[in-house]
Amino acid sequence: MNKLIRYRKTIIIFTITLSILFGVLIYNKLSKNSINLIITSSNKLKYMNTKVLLFHFLLLLISFVLSFIGIGSIILTTYLFFEGVTIGFMLSYFLSVYKFKGIVYGISYLLIYKLVLMFLLLVLFFKFLNIFRSTIKYIKKDKIEISKTIINSVIIIFIIILNDFILILFGKNLLNLFTFYLK
Repeated sequence: MNKLIRYRKTIIIFTITLSILFGVLIYNKLSKNSINLIITSSNKLKYMNTKVLLFHFLLLLISFVLSFIGIGSIILTTYLFFEGVTIGFMLSYFLSVYKFKGIVYGISYLLIYKLVLMFLLLVLFFKFLNIFRSTIKYIKKDKIEISKTIINSVIIIFIIILNDFILILFGKNLLNLFTFYLK
C-alpha cells in the first residue's frame, strides 16, 4: 500500500495516458457504419446539460463519502480513466473527420470542457488518498488532523460543480467561437 501511495503521481499519469490511447484504439476499431453514424449525428451533439451537473454531483458526493474507506479514490480513478477514453476518442474523431483542423478544434474543445475537470479530479484524487491515509492513522490511534483535507475536498467538489454550471450557461457559446477551425 505504501508503494502505491509513494508512486501515485506516476500511476495516475500512466492511467490517463493509457486511457487516452485506449480511446484512440476504440475509435480505430469502429466499423465504417459506426463512424458514419457518429458523423451524421455530430450536428446533434449537446455540449453540457443539467444531467452532467447532477451526475458529477452524485459521483463526487458518493466518492467523497467512500473516500474514508479508500473506495472513493478507486471511483475517481475509474472516472479519470473514462474521461481519458473520451478524450482519446474525441481527438481521433475530430482528426478523422476534419484532419488537422479537427485536432485544433478538438484541443479547443478539450481546453474548454475537459482540462479544468481533469485537473480538479486529479487534485481531488490526491485529497481522497490523504483522507484514506488519515482514516488508517485514526484507526491505529494516531493523532491526526483531517479537517483541512476534508474542507479542501469539499471546496474542490464545489468548484467542479461551479465549473459545470458555468459550462452549461456559457460553454456552447465559447465552443462556437472555435468552429471557424472546421470551415
